[in-house]
Amino acid sequence: MESRVEDVLNELAGSLEDADVRGLESGTWLVALDEDLAISLELDADRGVLVLSTDLGHPPAAHRSTVHALLLQASAAWRDLGGIHMALDPEDEAVLQFAELPLAGLEPGGAAARLLHFADMARHGRAVIAGFAAPVAEAALPKLHDFLRA
Repeated sequence: MESRVEDVLNELAGSLEDADVRGLESGTWLVALDEDLAISLELDADRGVLVLSTDLGHPPAAHRSTVHALLLQASAAWRDLGGIHMALDPEDEAVLQFAELPLAGLEPGGAAARLLHFADMARHGRAVIAGFAAPVAEAALPKLHDFLRA
């Protein structure tokens, strides 16, 4: 199964301009799409999925509870987000974005489309999280619809 994923990722790297796909340890890869965005991929063979994840940044302490509520709302709206879930890193409280790619029928074209959507949502999510660092009135802080712009 891992060799099939590697084949798809190699084809994927060839089809995405400037993408750099690197194998890390067994069953894990890193896809760097540009200087600022890298996506981790981890094979979960037992569940038959490839798990995509990336870090969206750290919410400022003053708005941490607001960001936590927003992340829970965004995770509940996973269908509207194209299967993307949000979480907090238990070690450093960074905002994390996750999605799963089913291995059944995995092919480079579909994988590329899902990866690009994931990357697009990550760039947008980073902008939303960064918006909490700007000095703005409480009413102007990002809301759930800011995550749902896709």
